[in-house]
Amino acid sequence: MRWLLPLAAFALALTSGPSGAVDGMACSAPSLAQGITSRRSVTSHEPVLLACTGRSAQRIAIRRSVIGGTPYLLLVEPARLATSLEPEACWTCSAMAEQRMSQTPFGAAVARAAAAKGFPSRAPSFNAGLTRGQAGGVFLTADLCPSRRPLDRAILTDIAGRWPGAALALAVSGAWLRRHAVDLEWLKERVRRGDLTITWVNHSDRHRYVPGVAQDRNFMLLPGTVPEAEILGAEWTMIEHGIVPSVFFRFPGLASSPDLVSAVSRLHLVVLGADAWLALGGRPRHGSVVLVHVNGNEESGLRALERLVHRPDFGPLQDLHDLP
Repeated sequence: MRWLLPLAAFALALTSGPSGAVDGMACSAPSLAQGITSRRSVTSHEPVLLACTGRSAQRIAIRRSVIGGTPYLLLVEPARLATSLEPEACWTCSAMAEQRMSQTPFGAAVARAAAAKGFPSRAPSFNAGLTRGQAGGVFLTADLCPSRRPLDRAILTDIAGRWPGAALALAVSGAWLRRHAVDLEWLKERVRRGDLTITWVNHSDRHRYVPGVAQDRNFMLLPGTVPEAEILGAEWTMIEHGIVPSVFFRFPGLASSPDLVSAVSRLHLVVLGADAWLALGGRPRHGSVVLVHVNGNEESGLRALERLVHRPDFGPLQDLHDLP
Protein backbone atom coordinates (compact mmCIF):
# COMPACT_ATOMS: atom_id res chain seq x y z
CA MET A 1 0.00 0.00 0.00
CA ARG A 2 1.12 3.53 -0.77
CA TRP A 3 1.33 4.63 2.89
CA LEU A 4 3.35 1.70 4.23
CA LEU A 5 7.13 2.08 4.34
CA PRO A 6 9.61 1.31 7.13
CA LEU A 7 9.50 4.04 9.76
CA ALA A 8 13.21 3.69 10.52
CA ALA A 9 14.02 5.32 7.20
CA PHE A 10 12.53 8.57 8.48
CA ALA A 11 13.65 8.62 12.12
CA LEU A 12 16.79 10.63 11.43
CA ALA A 13 18.22 14.03 12.26
CA LEU A 14 18.37 16.71 9.60
CA THR A 15 21.69 18.36 8.89
CA SER A 16 20.47 21.62 7.40
CA GLY A 17 19.92 24.64 9.61
CA PRO A 18 16.55 26.40 9.77
CA SER A 19 17.80 29.69 8.35
CA GLY A 20 19.79 28.49 5.35
CA ALA A 21 18.91 26.93 2.03
CA VAL A 22 19.14 23.35 0.80
CA ASP A 23 19.25 22.44 -2.90
CA GLY A 24 18.25 25.98 -3.79
CA MET A 25 15.25 26.07 -1.43
CA ALA A 26 15.03 29.23 0.68
CA CYS A 27 14.00 28.27 4.17
CA SER A 28 12.26 31.59 4.54
CA ALA A 29 9.71 30.36 2.02
CA PRO A 30 6.17 30.33 3.38
CA SER A 31 4.86 27.19 5.00
CA LEU A 32 1.66 25.52 3.88
CA ALA A 33 -0.04 26.28 7.19
CA GLN A 34 -2.98 27.97 5.48
CA GLY A 35 -3.38 25.31 2.82
CA ILE A 36 -2.06 24.73 -0.66
CA THR A 37 -3.69 26.88 -3.31
CA SER A 38 -3.59 24.21 -6.01
CA ARG A 39 -3.41 20.45 -6.34
CA ARG A 40 0.00 18.93 -5.62
CA SER A 41 1.43 15.53 -6.45
CA VAL A 42 1.97 13.52 -3.25
CA THR A 43 4.27 10.55 -3.79
CA SER A 44 4.67 9.43 -0.16
CA HIS A 45 3.12 10.12 3.21
CA GLU A 46 4.56 8.33 6.23
CA PRO A 47 4.24 8.44 10.03
CA VAL A 48 7.25 9.74 11.97
CA LEU A 49 7.86 11.12 15.44
CA LEU A 50 10.55 13.80 15.44
CA ALA A 51 11.48 16.69 17.69
CA CYS A 52 12.20 19.65 15.43
CA THR A 53 13.74 23.09 15.89
CA GLY A 54 13.64 25.93 13.41
CA ARG A 55 12.77 29.62 13.08
CA SER A 56 13.21 30.00 16.84
CA ALA A 57 10.37 27.51 17.36
CA GLN A 58 9.93 23.96 18.60
CA ARG A 59 7.64 21.55 16.81
CA ILE A 60 6.79 17.85 16.77
CA ALA A 61 6.72 16.19 13.34
CA ILE A 62 4.19 13.37 13.04
CA ARG A 63 4.29 12.82 9.25
CA ARG A 64 6.76 13.12 6.41
CA SER A 65 5.40 13.69 2.89
CA VAL A 66 6.95 14.22 -0.50
CA ILE A 67 4.88 16.89 -2.23
CA GLY A 68 5.75 17.96 -5.75
CA GLY A 69 9.11 16.25 -5.34
CA THR A 70 9.95 18.17 -2.14
CA PRO A 71 10.03 16.54 1.33
CA TYR A 72 7.67 18.19 3.81
CA LEU A 73 6.90 17.61 7.48
CA LEU A 74 3.48 17.79 9.10
CA LEU A 75 4.42 19.77 12.20
CA VAL A 76 2.46 20.18 15.42
CA GLU A 77 2.87 23.11 17.78
CA PRO A 78 2.95 21.10 21.04
CA ALA A 79 1.09 23.60 23.24
CA ARG A 80 -1.47 24.89 20.77
CA LEU A 81 -1.84 21.68 18.67
CA ALA A 82 -2.00 23.73 15.45
CA THR A 83 -0.46 22.04 12.40
CA SER A 84 1.49 23.18 9.36
CA LEU A 85 3.21 21.57 6.38
CA GLU A 86 6.72 22.92 5.98
CA PRO A 87 9.81 21.97 3.98
CA GLU A 88 11.76 19.32 5.84
CA ALA A 89 15.05 20.98 4.91
CA CYS A 90 14.14 24.06 6.94
CA TRP A 91 14.07 22.21 10.27
CA THR A 92 16.65 20.41 12.36
CA CYS A 93 15.02 17.24 13.67
CA SER A 94 15.90 14.13 15.62
CA ALA A 95 14.02 11.03 16.68
CA MET A 96 11.63 11.64 19.59
CA ALA A 97 10.84 9.03 22.23
CA GLU A 98 7.18 8.28 22.93
CA GLN A 99 7.75 9.01 26.61
CA ARG A 100 9.05 12.48 25.82
CA MET A 101 6.09 13.07 23.50
CA SER A 102 3.68 12.02 26.26
CA GLN A 103 5.02 14.76 28.52
CA THR A 104 3.96 17.54 26.14
CA PRO A 105 0.46 19.11 26.08
CA PHE A 106 -0.01 17.49 22.68
CA GLY A 107 0.87 14.06 24.05
CA ALA A 108 -1.43 14.61 27.02
CA ALA A 109 -4.32 15.48 24.66
CA VAL A 110 -3.75 12.31 22.62
CA ALA A 111 -3.77 10.21 25.80
CA ARG A 112 -6.80 11.94 27.32
CA ALA A 113 -8.83 11.43 24.15
CA ALA A 114 -7.82 7.77 23.93
CA ALA A 115 -8.94 7.22 27.53
CA ALA A 116 -12.44 8.59 26.77
CA LYS A 117 -13.87 5.29 25.56
CA GLY A 118 -17.42 6.45 24.88
CA PHE A 119 -20.49 4.33 25.55
CA PRO A 120 -20.93 0.60 24.83
CA SER A 121 -24.32 1.01 23.19
CA ARG A 122 -24.70 0.87 19.41
CA ALA A 123 -21.06 -0.04 18.83
CA PRO A 124 -18.30 -1.61 20.93
CA SER A 125 -17.39 2.02 21.68
CA PHE A 126 -19.87 4.68 20.61
CA ASN A 127 -18.76 8.32 20.78
CA ALA A 128 -15.21 7.70 21.98
CA GLY A 129 -12.89 10.68 22.39
CA LEU A 130 -13.21 14.27 23.53
CA THR A 131 -16.76 15.60 23.66
CA ARG A 132 -16.60 18.72 25.82
CA GLY A 133 -14.23 21.56 26.57
CA GLN A 134 -13.91 24.22 29.22
CA ALA A 135 -14.61 27.16 26.91
CA GLY A 136 -17.68 29.30 27.40
CA GLY A 137 -19.03 28.86 23.88
CA VAL A 138 -19.42 25.78 21.70
CA PHE A 139 -17.18 23.86 19.31
CA LEU A 140 -19.06 23.56 16.02
CA THR A 141 -18.05 20.54 13.97
CA ALA A 142 -19.59 19.49 10.65
CA ASP A 143 -19.03 16.13 8.99
CA LEU A 144 -18.44 15.58 5.28
CA CYS A 145 -19.16 11.90 4.80
CA PRO A 146 -19.26 10.49 1.24
CA SER A 147 -22.28 11.89 -0.57
CA ARG A 148 -23.50 12.53 -4.11
CA ARG A 149 -25.30 15.66 -2.92
CA PRO A 150 -23.69 19.10 -2.87
CA LEU A 151 -22.28 20.91 0.14
CA ASP A 152 -24.88 22.75 2.25
CA ARG A 153 -23.41 26.18 1.51
CA ALA A 154 -26.33 28.27 2.80
CA ILE A 155 -25.87 27.36 6.46
CA LEU A 156 -22.12 28.00 6.25
CA THR A 157 -22.82 31.40 4.72
CA ASP A 158 -25.23 32.16 7.58
CA ILE A 159 -22.59 31.18 10.13
CA ALA A 160 -19.98 33.41 8.50
CA GLY A 161 -22.52 36.23 8.43
CA ARG A 162 -23.13 36.06 12.16
CA TRP A 163 -19.53 35.38 13.18
CA PRO A 164 -17.11 36.72 10.53
CA GLY A 165 -14.06 34.47 10.49
CA ALA A 166 -16.03 31.86 12.45
CA ALA A 167 -14.10 28.89 13.79
CA LEU A 168 -15.46 25.73 12.18
CA ALA A 169 -14.12 22.17 12.25
CA LEU A 170 -14.90 20.08 9.17
CA ALA A 171 -14.52 16.32 9.56
CA VAL A 172 -13.77 15.37 5.98
CA SER A 173 -13.48 11.96 4.40
CA GLY A 174 -11.17 11.23 1.52
CA ALA A 175 -14.12 9.90 -0.48
CA TRP A 176 -15.94 13.26 -0.14
CA LEU A 177 -12.86 15.18 -1.29
CA ARG A 178 -12.41 13.05 -4.38
CA ARG A 179 -15.99 13.72 -5.48
CA HIS A 180 -16.48 17.38 -4.54
CA ALA A 181 -13.69 19.48 -6.05
CA VAL A 182 -15.97 22.46 -6.72
CA ASP A 183 -17.40 22.47 -3.19
CA LEU A 184 -13.89 22.21 -1.74
CA GLU A 185 -12.74 25.22 -3.77
CA TRP A 186 -15.75 27.15 -2.44
CA LEU A 187 -14.67 26.32 1.12
CA LYS A 188 -11.05 27.29 0.47
CA GLU A 189 -12.23 30.60 -0.98
CA ARG A 190 -14.23 31.28 2.21
CA VAL A 191 -10.99 30.74 4.15
CA ARG A 192 -8.96 32.99 1.86
CA ARG A 193 -11.56 35.75 2.22
CA GLY A 194 -11.56 35.44 6.01
CA ASP A 195 -15.22 34.35 6.18
CA LEU A 196 -14.39 31.07 7.93
CA THR A 197 -11.46 29.63 9.87
CA ILE A 198 -11.51 25.90 9.18
CA THR A 199 -9.82 23.10 11.10
CA TRP A 200 -9.68 20.01 8.86
CA VAL A 201 -10.49 16.88 10.89
CA ASN A 202 -9.63 13.40 9.59
CA HIS A 203 -12.85 11.41 9.05
CA SER A 204 -11.22 8.33 7.45
CA ASP A 205 -10.46 7.78 3.79
CA ARG A 206 -13.21 5.55 2.38
CA HIS A 207 -15.73 5.99 5.23
CA ARG A 208 -17.31 2.64 4.41
CA TYR A 209 -20.97 2.15 5.33
CA VAL A 210 -23.30 -0.74 4.49
CA PRO A 211 -27.04 0.04 4.82
CA GLY A 212 -28.87 -2.41 7.03
CA VAL A 213 -25.78 -3.54 8.92
CA ALA A 214 -25.91 -2.87 12.67
CA GLN A 215 -23.70 -0.07 13.93
CA ASP A 216 -21.64 -2.44 16.06
CA ARG A 217 -20.45 -4.08 12.81
CA ASN A 218 -20.53 -1.11 10.43
CA PHE A 219 -18.27 1.79 9.37
CA MET A 220 -14.67 1.11 10.42
CA LEU A 221 -15.91 -2.00 12.26
CA LEU A 222 -16.62 -3.69 8.93
CA PRO A 223 -14.41 -6.70 8.16
CA GLY A 224 -11.35 -5.85 6.10
CA THR A 225 -10.82 -2.37 7.53
CA VAL A 226 -7.14 -1.42 7.83
CA PRO A 227 -7.12 1.49 10.33
CA GLU A 228 -3.73 2.84 9.28
CA ALA A 229 -4.80 2.92 5.63
CA GLU A 230 -8.01 4.78 6.51
CA ILE A 231 -6.19 7.35 8.66
CA LEU A 232 -3.12 7.97 6.51
CA GLY A 233 -5.08 7.67 3.28
CA ALA A 234 -7.39 10.51 4.32
CA GLU A 235 -4.40 12.70 5.18
CA TRP A 236 -2.77 11.89 1.84
CA THR A 237 -5.98 12.93 0.04
CA MET A 238 -6.29 16.14 2.08
CA ILE A 239 -2.77 17.19 1.14
CA GLU A 240 -3.33 16.29 -2.51
CA HIS A 241 -6.39 18.54 -2.48
CA GLY A 242 -4.60 21.48 -0.90
CA ILE A 243 -5.61 21.32 2.76
CA VAL A 244 -3.53 20.70 5.87
CA PRO A 245 -4.66 17.88 8.20
CA SER A 246 -5.16 18.73 11.85
CA VAL A 247 -4.33 16.46 14.80
CA PHE A 248 -8.00 15.48 15.24
CA PHE A 249 -9.72 12.28 14.07
CA ARG A 250 -13.45 11.49 14.18
CA PHE A 251 -14.74 7.97 13.66
CA PRO A 252 -17.41 7.54 10.99
CA GLY A 253 -20.77 7.15 12.71
CA LEU A 254 -18.92 7.76 16.01
CA ALA A 255 -18.53 3.96 15.99
CA SER A 256 -15.24 2.52 17.17
CA SER A 257 -13.63 -0.13 19.34
CA PRO A 258 -10.75 -0.08 21.82
CA ASP A 259 -8.45 -1.45 19.11
CA LEU A 260 -9.47 1.28 16.67
CA VAL A 261 -8.97 3.98 19.30
CA SER A 262 -5.51 2.58 20.01
CA ALA A 263 -4.68 2.67 16.29
CA VAL A 264 -5.58 6.37 16.13
CA SER A 265 -3.54 7.26 19.22
CA ARG A 266 -0.52 5.29 17.95
CA LEU A 267 -0.53 7.62 14.97
CA HIS A 268 -0.55 10.58 17.39
CA LEU A 269 -4.04 11.88 16.67
CA VAL A 270 -6.68 13.17 19.09
CA VAL A 271 -9.97 11.24 18.93
CA LEU A 272 -12.95 13.60 18.63
CA GLY A 273 -16.47 12.69 19.70
CA ALA A 274 -19.54 14.89 20.14
CA ASP A 275 -21.60 16.15 23.06
CA ALA A 276 -24.55 17.27 20.92
CA TRP A 277 -25.36 15.50 17.63
CA LEU A 278 -28.16 17.78 16.45
CA ALA A 279 -29.93 15.27 14.20
CA LEU A 280 -30.22 12.89 17.17
CA GLY A 281 -31.77 15.57 19.37
CA GLY A 282 -28.57 16.76 21.04
CA ARG A 283 -28.87 19.98 23.00
CA PRO A 284 -25.69 22.09 23.05
CA ARG A 285 -24.41 23.47 26.34
CA HIS A 286 -21.45 25.70 27.04
CA GLY A 287 -18.39 23.69 26.11
CA SER A 288 -20.27 21.24 23.87
CA VAL A 289 -18.77 19.70 20.78
CA VAL A 290 -21.70 20.12 18.38
CA LEU A 291 -22.05 17.73 15.44
CA VAL A 292 -24.01 18.29 12.23
CA HIS A 293 -23.62 17.00 8.68
CA VAL A 294 -23.31 19.51 5.83
CA ASN A 295 -23.03 16.96 3.01
CA GLY A 296 -26.66 17.22 1.89
CA ASN A 297 -27.77 14.16 3.84
CA GLU A 298 -29.04 15.51 7.17
CA GLU A 299 -31.98 17.88 6.83
CA SER A 300 -33.08 17.58 10.45
CA GLY A 301 -29.64 18.49 11.73
CA LEU A 302 -29.47 21.49 9.41
CA ARG A 303 -32.86 22.75 10.55
CA ALA A 304 -31.75 22.50 14.16
CA LEU A 305 -28.52 24.35 13.41
CA GLU A 306 -30.38 27.08 11.49
CA ARG A 307 -32.51 27.72 14.57
CA LEU A 308 -29.46 27.81 16.82
CA VAL A 309 -27.48 30.18 14.59
CA HIS A 310 -30.21 32.80 14.96
CA ARG A 311 -30.50 32.45 18.74
CA PRO A 312 -28.64 35.20 20.62
CA ASP A 313 -27.61 32.78 23.38
CA PHE A 314 -25.90 30.33 21.00
CA GLY A 315 -22.13 30.67 20.70
CA PRO A 316 -19.59 32.01 20.49
CA LEU A 317 -17.91 29.47 18.24
CA GLN A 318 -14.65 28.28 19.76
CA ASP A 319 -11.53 27.10 17.95
CA LEU A 320 -11.24 23.31 18.19
CA HIS A 321 -7.59 23.66 19.22
CA ASP A 322 -8.86 25.05 22.53
CA LEU A 323 -10.83 21.86 23.24
CA PRO A 324 -8.09 19.72 24.88
